[in-house]
Amino acid sequence: TTIDELSPNQTYRITAIAYDNAGNASLESDTTTATTKGELKAPDIQISGNTKNGYYVGDVTITVNDTSESTKTRVARIKVTGAGTERTITGTSGSFTITADGTYTITALAEDAQGNKSDIATKPAFTRDATAPSASLSVGSKGTYTISVTAYGSDSTSGVQSYKFEYKKTSTSTWTTATTKTTSATSCTYTYSVPSDNTTYNLRVTVTDNAGWTNEGTGSATTNKANTAPTVTASFASKTTNSITINAKGQDREGGTLTYTLYIKTASGSWQSKATTTGSPNSQVTMTARGLTEYTDYYYKVDVRDNGNLTGTTGQLGAIKTYCPGTKTCTGTITEQYCGKCERRFTSSLPAATICFYCRLSGDTREYEVMCQTCRKVIGTTSMCGTCNESSPPSPHNLLICSICGSVSSKTHKISCGHTRSYRTT
Repeated sequence: TTIDELSPNQTYRITAIAYDNAGNASLESDTTTATTKGELKAPDIQISGNTKNGYYVGDVTITVNDTSESTKTRVARIKVTGAGTERTITGTSGSFTITADGTYTITALAEDAQGNKSDIATKPAFTRDATAPSASLSVGSKGTYTISVTAYGSDSTSGVQSYKFEYKKTSTSTWTTATTKTTSATSCTYTYSVPSDNTTYNLRVTVTDNAGWTNEGTGSATTNKANTAPTVTASFASKTTNSITINAKGQDREGGTLTYTLYIKTASGSWQSKATTTGSPNSQVTMTARGLTEYTDYYYKVDVRDNGNLTGTTGQLGAIKTYCPGTKTCTGTITEQYCGKCERRFTSSLPAATICFYCRLSGDTREYEVMCQTCRKVIGTTSMCGTCNESSPPSPHNLLICSICGSVSSKTHKISCGHTRSYRTT
């Protein structure tokens, strides 16, 4: 006969009385004593290890202890599940270590030699993640100042948390953080904005998982070369009575052929295209504006255009004054005279000067060019004494003062080219 509903770990006095079918009772038997067993209770489970962001990031130790009443414990073994396979700990306590990533729920119960089992103890689920995520970077399209990439990351245990994108020039050692994107996706696209064209950049993505582990993917790319506008410089080369010649030189980083256009204007006029030519970068070209008005101030500028149709300009330069008219034919006959400063023609009625041209210039010794009025070539130079005491000064002193500028005299002189031209100061 089994007596139920007794308390554990208690001693009871037991007597027996027999009854027949008529209900007659025997005398009470002798008294005997019996003690119930100690109660089997659910064991205590302890989990320990290093954690970060709520994840175990190394080995995890599971410790289990019997909690049954010590006076009459009947625990023979403890069975633990949730760590891959069921584990049996012989005796009243023990521990083991989990070394593989994964999510675990630990349960345990106590069992006596007769197979009686305690209630089950259960710990909340936890995850061990001691492995860095995978990371890689794939370079896509490239622009002048942009580089498109796709980053890939995965972590089968805790999952991906974020992607950090960085870049640097190959010639430097300092990385610049472009952005950090928080996403659990296993791929992430991004377009870098970089400061320089035609430059090679190192690229890096750092993938971080939810347990805090990181890994890097790298790549490199060269941005496209920008089609920058060309630049140009220009300078005066020569002039005649009706033309001005300009030298120009352009620079263009992309190379190729440059197209030059020379523009001319007067102070009150508008720009007019006068000449066009082509050339290579850093090579001088020469252009002449023709059909100009004699003895007139002209401003000029040069525009340049490259193969990408981008343009540069010198801006307004000048002014350059065209020459006044010169002798048209070369007969060797001295018939007209010109001022050496303003280059205006003297009138035939102008009398000879009574002031020496040389002495009136403060008595300095000066050097003068001998230049042909018609062909504009410098034939040579001559030194003139300011006080007229040189051994062979020009003679006679039939010198003229210009009726227009009023400050410089000139004497027509026949020179070796066969044309006529005055002395003039340099």
